[in-house]
Amino acid sequence: MFGMNILQALLIILFAGIMGADVMGPQHFLFWRSPVGQCLITAAILGNPMAGLPVGASLALMSLGVVGLGGASVPNYRITSIVTTIVVLQTGQPFEVGLAIGLPVGMMNVYLDVMIKTIGATLATNAQKQIENHEFEKGTNTALIILAMNICQYVLPVALVIFAGQPVVEALVNIIPNWLYKGLQVAGKMLPVTGMAMLLNYMPVNKHWQFLCLGFVLYSYLNLKILPIGIIGLIIAVTHYKRELGLSRMTVNAVAGGDMEDE
Repeated sequence: MFGMNILQALLIILFAGIMGADVMGPQHFLFWRSPVGQCLITAAILGNPMAGLPVGASLALMSLGVVGLGGASVPNYRITSIVTTIVVLQTGQPFEVGLAIGLPVGMMNVYLDVMIKTIGATLATNAQKQIENHEFEKGTNTALIILAMNICQYVLPVALVIFAGQPVVEALVNIIPNWLYKGLQVAGKMLPVTGMAMLLNYMPVNKHWQFLCLGFVLYSYLNLKILPIGIIGLIIAVTHYKRELGLSRMTVNAVAGGDMEDE
């Protein structure tokens, strides 16, 4: 089990199950909706929380812009985060090797996601009919079955990887050809850029391009870290918001004043 004890294995599986229940349900715990939080908690269970931060940061950049809108199924980067962290921390392999194991697991989860959504849609329809017929206990039980399916979607892949153990991963690593390993290294550097580009595509860059240029200058030429740049960005955002809000109120007051004069 990757050198972890049974308690650590169970805690990671429990964490995956809780995350699956929360993501598919109330969505209260926003902290672990990011790969940074997922990798940090997984690494903390394994006894080295800080080692999970660089893994989470890389996966967070890769997953930017990858959103399952509506009923769309996309690679599950939450599962990828857990599996990649386990491989990197417990085997000592570099991030690219962990990604070579974790990303396929997250991508294969797409098929499981489609199956669960197909069955879940039928069960949800039945639950709605049961509630309409005042069969509240049956409706509740049907909803719990849907929740259990969503939890299994997270628990099963993670448990499979954990109990398959380090020998399986090492065997996979040994059969990876050199050209594929180098390709994964290149992909590991390109995918974060691709994720950032996808995110910028949804943002009003044309309207606020000057702030993007400012961030680039602060990072590339002034060598500021992400935290001070983020604080500067927050100050600019709050100032810009208050300015726009003030202008909006002035416009409303001017229109209201003009209407009163007309009367």
